[in-house]
Amino acid sequence: MLVKEVDAGRGVAPWVRPLVSSALGLGAVVAGAGALYQALAQARDQRRYPPPGRLVDVGGHRLHYLDMGMGGPTVVLDSGLGCSMLDWCYIQPEVARFTRVCAYDRAGYGWSEPGPKPRSARRIVDELLTMLRRGGIPGPYVLVGHSLGGLHMQLFARLHPELVAGLVLVDASPFDQRQHVPRPARARWLQQQLRWQLFCWSSPLLARLGMVRLQKRLQRPKTGPMRYPAAVQPIAEAQRLRSRAFDWTFGEARAIERSEEEVRTAPAFPPVPLIVLAAENSSSGAIQQLWLQLQSEQALLSPESSLRIVKQSGHFIQIDQPASVIQAIRDIVSSISSQTSSSPSRGGAGV
Repeated sequence: MLVKEVDAGRGVAPWVRPLVSSALGLGAVVAGAGALYQALAQARDQRRYPPPGRLVDVGGHRLHYLDMGMGGPTVVLDSGLGCSMLDWCYIQPEVARFTRVCAYDRAGYGWSEPGPKPRSARRIVDELLTMLRRGGIPGPYVLVGHSLGGLHMQLFARLHPELVAGLVLVDASPFDQRQHVPRPARARWLQQQLRWQLFCWSSPLLARLGMVRLQKRLQRPKTGPMRYPAAVQPIAEAQRLRSRAFDWTFGEARAIERSEEEVRTAPAFPPVPLIVLAAENSSSGAIQQLWLQLQSEQALLSPESSLRIVKQSGHFIQIDQPASVIQAIRDIVSSISSQTSSSPSRGGAGV
């Protein structure tokens, strides 16, 4: 039997193929132009805003940190998911008035270079410790972590208690928060997670094609990271519009469950001074009540701890109510200084 070849284009109007080819060609040109626009804009931003601190190699990539002040114990600041050391712009200069304080960018954020994956808490803690050692920043440390950064700092304290003098958790992520989401709110929570995953998957590509930057330029009125001081806003905006900014946010987001498990299975929390700051308006409804309950449970981690509810503040307490964070750090430092003066053998750990 004679088998006839099937014409894949049979039944398609003759004008369709050229139209599709033209559309694909135009799309390629637009994508290329967008990528070039993004690359040139990023290069300009890098020249405008060089690193304010130092870059230290931690094993194949470098982390950026800014060290201010004198004395001890040294305060170490870690930011939340997707955020850089700029989140501490209201805190660090004030803390530097009474002790040494170091703010840093995790790998891929701010001025730090990208690091190996997965970006779980254990890897982040190891890199932070290497940075402190190679940067010549001695302990003992007062660890201050916001949101996901609080999860990292809690793991640091559990793994290296001899280096930790105290902690301040700033509306920090509890390691067991997913297990406590109530059933009525679970569907809404899952929807939020799906939207977040879609955003994280699409944003890196859109950023590389210049679409995120172009959208920002076309916005009227312009919006931006207005929570920062005027001098810091353009720097934060430049960081937010980088191609890689979304990559590392997504990398840490994907590793959150692993990070929580690393904290859950780590050694016990050390008996050091601990202040837990919880935002009064971090969320709403049942989720907010659950959040405050989990924050109160975190305040039970140490026998020397307290919970402070920060009124008129959202999740970013260090931006909305910076005085509360500064006071908490001061209280921890004063407590450590008092204990050190009464017991010379306490503290003094180095790296």
